[in-house]
Amino acid sequence: MGTSFAAPGFILLLTACMVAVSEADTIVVGGSEHWHYGFNYTYWSIQHGPFFINDKLVFKYNPPSKNNSRHSVYLLPNLWSFATCDFSQAKLLANPQQGGGKGFVFELTNWRPHYFASGEEDGSQCGDGRMKFFAVPLPRWGKLIPAKKMKMGTSFAAPGLILLLTACMVAVSEADTIVVGGSDHWHYGFNYTYWSIQHGPFHIYDKLVFKYNPPSKNNPRHSVYLLPNLWSFVTCDFSQAKLLANPQQGGGKGFVFELTNSRPHYFASGEEHGSQCVNGHMKFFAVPLPHLGK
Repeated sequence: MGTSFAAPGFILLLTACMVAVSEADTIVVGGSEHWHYGFNYTYWSIQHGPFFINDKLVFKYNPPSKNNSRHSVYLLPNLWSFATCDFSQAKLLANPQQGGGKGFVFELTNWRPHYFASGEEDGSQCGDGRMKFFAVPLPRWGKLIPAKKMKMGTSFAAPGLILLLTACMVAVSEADTIVVGGSDHWHYGFNYTYWSIQHGPFHIYDKLVFKYNPPSKNNPRHSVYLLPNLWSFVTCDFSQAKLLANPQQGGGKGFVFELTNSRPHYFASGEEHGSQCVNGHMKFFAVPLPHLGK
């Protein structure tokens, strides 16, 4: 842009960006079904998303009684614990008594994946009862907050505000190039979900490199698909997936995929009728975050 910004001015730019938010929504988890055993909340979240920063999720469930089972709300630490219903490091948000009346309210205050589940009955409500879902709240630009409410003593004209927002968008650091799986590359039997947890978070404009040998007598076929949502990722359903790289495209320098936006990206190998995804652990997902730099 041909302009140099001093540190105080840059902080002001970021502040101006952050205050451009719309009014948040209040969402009852499960709608009229509320929070109970046997309802598919992963599917519900796909149908009713996306969610946004400062939205409030309301978990409604009856306190335990002779006719009502115990339910709770936990926040799981990562995708692996979510997929396996592992509560060993989960945080209790609401106990079985807190869902009555107006329900338990959880506000989505930051831009990261939130993994929710009920931890009762030794985790079976999460596994068999499908009482789990996750939300990745996105920014939602709405009505701009007037400058007088910012208490900064400064008034921004429309052209100046556009310049501020533009400056925020270009204030990014140099993207990283990441080989998926590291030295293990992309192959059957390596746990890429665990790898992504260990090597995340990823950022917007990072480049993921998928390296795998072309098929031969000694090398099985691999591929890279982009799955449309969490449900297809969990179940390894490729019916609506998009082929990114065929079995021939992983050789040499590999296939490169650039993370250009902030939505969740679900990757998997679709070979052997999906068994590389199901049994071979060849799947992971990335939610790229903004990466402010110098």
